[in-house]
Amino acid sequence: MLHFRAGIRVLAFYLVQANAYGRGMKMLSPKALRIVAGGLLVAVLAGFLGDLHPVGDTFAVFRLYVAGALALVGALQLQAGVRNQGLVNLGLGLGVIVMAGVLPFGRQFPPGEGAAVVRHYQKNMLYHNDDPRRVLDDILARDPTVVTLQEAAGSSALILDDLFDRYPAGVACDTPESIGLAVFADYPPVADTAFCATRMAGVQVEGPTGPVWVISTHLRWVWPYMNAFHADRMVPELAALDGPKIIAGDFNVVPWAASVERIAQAAGAERVGRAVVTYAVAGVLRVQIDNILATGGRGVTRALPKLGSDHWGVWAEYTLGEG
Repeated sequence: MLHFRAGIRVLAFYLVQANAYGRGMKMLSPKALRIVAGGLLVAVLAGFLGDLHPVGDTFAVFRLYVAGALALVGALQLQAGVRNQGLVNLGLGLGVIVMAGVLPFGRQFPPGEGAAVVRHYQKNMLYHNDDPRRVLDDILARDPTVVTLQEAAGSSALILDDLFDRYPAGVACDTPESIGLAVFADYPPVADTAFCATRMAGVQVEGPTGPVWVISTHLRWVWPYMNAFHADRMVPELAALDGPKIIAGDFNVVPWAASVERIAQAAGAERVGRAVVTYAVAGVLRVQIDNILATGGRGVTRALPKLGSDHWGVWAEYTLGEG
């Protein structure tokens, strides 16, 4: 029941965000509502076409807001007597939100009793975080078994030495393609496996179910920026790594985008838990761009405080499958 109520609150959030838009629609004629609904439907569908052109992933980032507006226009069409189209648009809008996996049920699978659980702390720290020790203190207090960081450079890099002291496995990168990326794990490292690559830092460790690659990533923003380009460069590098993988970070795009799906397929991994809000575009539109993928990963996720960053963190508890 608690999950159901929380899900209703999340669903209501996207409808409320569209409410101001909807107030302006109330005075439109049924014909005008059909035109608006048609435009919103095109925008929703465009978000599924990221494999054809990277602009599709740009639309995908805002899919839930557009879907909320489409559902609201559908409700207004019902009110205006346009019954069939109103029902279709209302149903499509709500369906897109539900299927995105952002509600607190459906994709949340609490690990079973006695299972070998990975406790994962994912955080974009923000370059030159004014108080990086808040992040360090939070990590040490929560005692995760895996830590993946982005933008751990500048003043934010000041916590790295403490984390190297705390964790037996770790890598921090400062190459142009992977600066600020870091990984730490409370598992024995596999010798000579730490690497820095295209938008990735990683190391193989002896995890709870055997060797597993732990990778931190940070992609650029979506089209017209280079998100899809970097994802395509990562795909062969990920495919070349044998064995199960955990890949987490700031993807700068939502987990249902085509670029993330290509990365997940190359890694043989899937999204862990539900997608949680981790960033506010222009300080207003909240989106789910920091995510955790894992081979056979089944578990739960929740958001963590910003702690001086512009991103909320992600906490996950999950089990791994075999690669």
